[in-house]
Amino acid sequence: MGPNPEGIAIAAGKAFVANSGLGLGRTFSVIDLSTMRTTSTENIGDNPVAVRVTPQGMVYILCVGFYGDFGDPHDDTPAKIYVVEPLSEVVTDSIFIGGHAFTVAIGNDGVGYVPSTDSVLAIDTRSHRVLGTFQRGSFYGVGVDEGSGDIYLSDAKNYIQPGTVYVYTANAQLRTQFDVGLIPGSFAFKR
Repeated sequence: MGPNPEGIAIAAGKAFVANSGLGLGRTFSVIDLSTMRTTSTENIGDNPVAVRVTPQGMVYILCVGFYGDFGDPHDDTPAKIYVVEPLSEVVTDSIFIGGHAFTVAIGNDGVGYVPSTDSVLAIDTRSHRVLGTFQRGSFYGVGVDEGSGDIYLSDAKNYIQPGTVYVYTANAQLRTQFDVGLIPGSFAFKR
């Protein structure tokens, strides 16, 4: 694989791996699960970190973008999602996110959620287009409960005090919130 593999998802009998390169990577690798061998490493956007599979079977690879050195905006690149067709392993589309994003979650209904610099965007995974802003604010993690369809957003606050999780309905109504431990970034749902 490429340097510093970070995100992974399975589609079409293959593992798709985002190679973040500790923030400097620009590739994803494909592993044939029947042989457990890397079959290809392909170029993609700046700093790939997360991989998800849509209900339609397409692979979404979230690239955070590069951060400008010492605040130089010329070295700063925005976040994008690259859409990969898993059989051909070819990038077929991209979705401009803007700012910087670290994760993506996709519900059974085909709507994806991406926390970016100052908001959470909703994405239609059928058309590969941004639907709009789901919530305003800076969130660290996102998860979708497949059973209820609720969207969980985490706030890591200042990274040294306990975080908070906010639970929203699919129509963006706050259902509840609760405090959790430090730097809440991932969700797992028990079925």
